[in-house]
Amino acid sequence: MAERDILDLDDLPPNIRGARRDQEIKLSVGLTMEEAEKEIIRHYLEHFPTKKEVAKALNIGLRTLYLKIKKLNLPSSKLVAKQET
Repeated sequence: MAERDILDLDDLPPNIRGARRDQEIKLSVGLTMEEAEKEIIRHYLEHFPTKKEVAKALNIGLRTLYLKIKKLNLPSSKLVAKQET
């Protein structure tokens, strides 16, 4: 909680304040929906510390996230995901 009388955007949780400029996802024109989904999930995996938080941010269940990671052949560990980019 903020210790000041005025709240800044940084005082709000990420899912309320929205993406910061450095966390925006830029997708190329012409991607298929599957390719776009893969890039979005990869981005979230790189920017959130746990898959539970990724699922919450994407508004999907944790099981759904694991199924999508498998279907899209995304690396399951954060270390591998960062090495691929």
